[in-house]
Amino acid sequence: MAAFELEDGIQIRLAFLHHAEAVYRTVEPNRQHLGRWLPWALTCKGPEDIRDFIRQALTWTAEGRMYLFYLWHDYEVIGSIDVHAIRPEHSSGGVGYWLSKAYTGHGIMTRAAQVIVDFAFAELGLNRVYLRCATGNHASCAIAERLGFQLEGVLREECRNGARFDDMKMYAMLAREWRERGPLSSYYAKKRR
Repeated sequence: MAAFELEDGIQIRLAFLHHAEAVYRTVEPNRQHLGRWLPWALTCKGPEDIRDFIRQALTWTAEGRMYLFYLWHDYEVIGSIDVHAIRPEHSSGGVGYWLSKAYTGHGIMTRAAQVIVDFAFAELGLNRVYLRCATGNHASCAIAERLGFQLEGVLREECRNGARFDDMKMYAMLAREWRERGPLSSYYAKKRR
């Protein structure tokens, strides 16, 4: 579970505290790109803020409530993906992600999301996995749709981003739908054989 290999030399690795500097080196030049949809990117002051978040994520991992991964290309962090807000009593959780601007438009996050959604169903045994995307974040919504998630509705003004409130699209996939489709990623397709 510590790492998954994607094509093009990209790895998905479980987050650790010593990754904070590398993550911040990616966040800093991408602050405006990320901050358009992710308010935390605009207020992140330095590696210590990243370290604090990773520390909290590791606590949640130990409790089975979150799994935080970073996407790496060579020695550079290029993005993040996670399974969060895991509710064992309901067997549900969400998937969230971000990607450096230089790596967008190449299908990287779609492939990463395929692996992590498969991980959520196959390894974590979740029954329901959801994705929430701002209605204006067309690239993020397209990932949910490419993966076969069903649009369940729009949460009006659900996310505050500075002075703006964004409507959020709620997408979800159920374990039975995932089993009927088969694994989304080539990683889990090979593992299943």
